[in-house]
Amino acid sequence: MIAFIYALIYFNAGADNCPTSFDFTGITEIGNEEYRNCENSIGKNLVLSGITKIGQFSFYKCIGITGKLTINSDADALHIEQSAFQGCTGITELAFNDKVRYIDSNAFNGCSGIVSMKLPTYLIEIGNGAFYQCSEISCPIEIPFQVSKVGDFAFFNCSKITSLRKDYSSEFGKYSFSYCSSITKCEIGAIKLNDGAFSYCPNLCKFDNFNNCEIKGIGVFEGCINFTGTIQIPSEWETVPEYTFAFC
Repeated sequence: MIAFIYALIYFNAGADNCPTSFDFTGITEIGNEEYRNCENSIGKNLVLSGITKIGQFSFYKCIGITGKLTINSDADALHIEQSAFQGCTGITELAFNDKVRYIDSNAFNGCSGIVSMKLPTYLIEIGNGAFYQCSEISCPIEIPFQVSKVGDFAFFNCSKITSLRKDYSSEFGKYSFSYCSSITKCEIGAIKLNDGAFSYCPNLCKFDNFNNCEIKGIGVFEGCINFTGTIQIPSEWETVPEYTFAFC
């Protein structure tokens, strides 16, 4: 959470040496803050091939990245580090190869132009605020099987995501899918749900496998006004946490 707050208030200085032309051929590492706040045109349909490191804030608010962003890593386990592409509002599509394993906190926070993406098959971590307010993502989201936790606010206010699937056990952080107002259906395995995980998802009407959920926080389904049918509360629950179904 500290990293999440830090990224939101990070100062807005320009890049020190923003180049006028870009050639990523043969480049394997992109350092911390290397192109931060660079407003020059970095490229349409940018392909980063053979990458082994994408550092913190490396393309922070680089509005000159437009169209599809493709990240093909040669590392055994690539981290897309904290806030690497935060605020890159010109990106419309994300494509990853399967060596991308970690998407750190705020990596794509505020990338409000992203319409479609598919998460890497062997992804392990989705950090806090990773796709915070990526409000144009309009495809189903399938969380890869190795992801053990989806971070706090990870998909907060991704208001056009249509459905969610997670086949294996996992944990969804605080407000991880809150205000995802177009989600109608969730298909999940055994899962732990923290505060407000699906709060104010007004079109969520079907939540498969509810009996295998562990409600760890308050207000998990608060404001889900279109829940339909019968929800069976597991017999082992001694109490239902506060506001779990408020305004449903």
